[in-house]
Amino acid sequence: MMLRWLRWPNLILVFFTLAFIRYGLLGNWFRQYNLHFVLNTFDFLMLCLLTMMVTFSGYVINDLYDLETDKQNRPDKVIIGTLVSPGQARAIYLILVFLGMGINLYLAYQYNKMIWSWIYPLAILLLWLYSYRLKASVIWGNLLVSVFCAAVALLVPFAEKEPIQQLPDGHDLLFTLYFYAFFAGVSNMLREIIKDAEDRVGDQATGKITLAVKFGEKSSGAWSRSLLIILSVSIAIFFILMEYSTFAMVLFGACTIPWMILIAIGLLKNPARIQWAKLSQYAKLLMVGGLLGLLFLV
Repeated sequence: MMLRWLRWPNLILVFFTLAFIRYGLLGNWFRQYNLHFVLNTFDFLMLCLLTMMVTFSGYVINDLYDLETDKQNRPDKVIIGTLVSPGQARAIYLILVFLGMGINLYLAYQYNKMIWSWIYPLAILLLWLYSYRLKASVIWGNLLVSVFCAAVALLVPFAEKEPIQQLPDGHDLLFTLYFYAFFAGVSNMLREIIKDAEDRVGDQATGKITLAVKFGEKSSGAWSRSLLIILSVSIAIFFILMEYSTFAMVLFGACTIPWMILIAIGLLKNPARIQWAKLSQYAKLLMVGGLLGLLFLV
């Protein structure tokens, strides 16, 4: 149960996203032109730890504010109030925040990039605002979380900005990174919309005004189909502009398109009969598939 509270698959996905972008994508380009990373290995691991701590602290504060809703939607998965008291959860949250601030200041000082020191508190503030207010709103909470998801993909390029600027074809690398960040953000937005539809009953009972609560499951289905179209068009445009090999395109498609098709088929049903929980799993696998597909674009 405690491992479930950690959402350990999500934390592992965050770590592998950062590690692959550094060692797979950037590392491949840097080796070709004999460039070196700005962050050493230890400090990169500190960045990974910091990102995972921000992610987990977001889960903790969200669970604290979402306690009554979770009792309605997922009574068998509620940790706070069963294995962990609300007071203990708040203490864990504060410990994570202060430890994270220490790592954040260390990295900013180590590389004389004090502007970095503002990113962490801003992230913590926005995640608190999401849990406190925006999650119960139409679209804005979903959008904020999706922007965070996209931003994770750009953390390493942001830290490695100087050597990237020295690459002769750095714009191709940046375009690939921006595409993946866009893909991650939109696919997460898709999952957020689907999850809101899945949680509609509990959200409505606790006064949350999400898209599904305010406009119904039919609207959630329409938004989900629109996001699938946006993803499909963006993938097509990316491969047309970048001129990757047919082999790379097929492999990326094999990692992502089946999940998009399954979601699209699931959305064809009458809104009242759509299995939103199953579609939520497909959307998560789509996000994982996007990262795996990136392996073939190195």
